[in-house]
Amino acid sequence: MTSAMMKLKKYDVGLKPHPGFPRQQKLAAIKPLLADLISETESYSQKKSVSLFYNIEIKSNAKNDGKNHPPVEEFVDLAMAVINTSSIAGRTIIQSFDPRALIVMHRKYPKVKTALLIEQKDNRSIREQLDEIGFTPTIYSPNYHLVTPELVRECHNLKMKMLPWTPNTLQELKRLKDMGVDGIITDYPDLFSQL
Repeated sequence: MTSAMMKLKKYDVGLKPHPGFPRQQKLAAIKPLLADLISETESYSQKKSVSLFYNIEIKSNAKNDGKNHPPVEEFVDLAMAVINTSSIAGRTIIQSFDPRALIVMHRKYPKVKTALLIEQKDNRSIREQLDEIGFTPTIYSPNYHLVTPELVRECHNLKMKMLPWTPNTLQELKRLKDMGVDGIITDYPDLFSQL
């Protein structure tokens, strides 16, 4: 085990409450390595006889290259090495707010599905956003406040699935479902049983 892994295991990520998540349950937890997470998830899915899909985010930005994370191309390659070693690439979507990460993914790993995450403050058109990355990803994933019936139609016309993030109330989930989104990213998946 490397010293970086030893350091990571010292930090609890579940006991300290976060004001943005009032339903958070206090659980002692550490942030697992991607390889460990995949291994445990695959073991669980085999026991339950289900096939799971992964939505993995590359959390990078230019100002943090080499500080909080490796340079973006190295970061993508490191994540894909784990994903390929785990044999889950065909069941994985790589999402990112960082257009550089998606450009690297498209260039080096074109068979892996990608999702473009869009911040609420990004007021560019879909076409402008796609022009920045130079290709059409599998999924368009805007902040849920940006979603309109027109945006859903435009996304589908461009042959992309629409998966907004992060509505956390039943009312918000119902509104998005009624607009025809293809899926939803939420902090509270238990709400889906009420739809």
